[in-house]
Amino acid sequence: MRVVNSSLASEGQSEVGLVDRMLAASRLDADLYREVSLNRATRWQALAVVLLVGLANGLGLIQRFGVASILVGLIQGCISWILWSAVVVVVAFVVGGRRRAGSVMRATAFANSPGMLLVFGAVPLIGPFVRNLIAVWMVAATVPGVRALYGLQRWRAVVVAVGSFLAYWGLGLASDYFVG
Repeated sequence: MRVVNSSLASEGQSEVGLVDRMLAASRLDADLYREVSLNRATRWQALAVVLLVGLANGLGLIQRFGVASILVGLIQGCISWILWSAVVVVVAFVVGGRRRAGSVMRATAFANSPGMLLVFGAVPLIGPFVRNLIAVWMVAATVPGVRALYGLQRWRAVVVAVGSFLAYWGLGLASDYFVG
């Protein structure tokens, strides 16, 4: 696949692998988000990011919930990705953004890249702190994705990312209330 308009391409790479894209996404590289939102060929890498982060999340929870946490992490990762993308589309629509869901899903998948560090959630004493820090990082990674997707000013992209997170969090609380 050819890289179009990415800072990774300027480093002399014409082919960009999954790890390079995940690192660029974690560095909040706006060019990366622009590229993955425009390049449909990155959809399989986007899915791979979601699955790898789900696996890392499951491994990070293994001491608390046992081996089942791996499967739960994978399933939860996929469901969360779909819901997070949908919430971003709705919140962005409210502030005037119009974009196809596929583009949003690819960008939000790569915004999950910092979640690879969720595996460190298993470390005693610092696990909860690490998990919260990574959640904030993932919301921050959504900002350049939203900017690239919708062409919004930074503050509007922050409003979309934070507003989406709050709405997503609210959905989680509501589902816990009605299910649990």
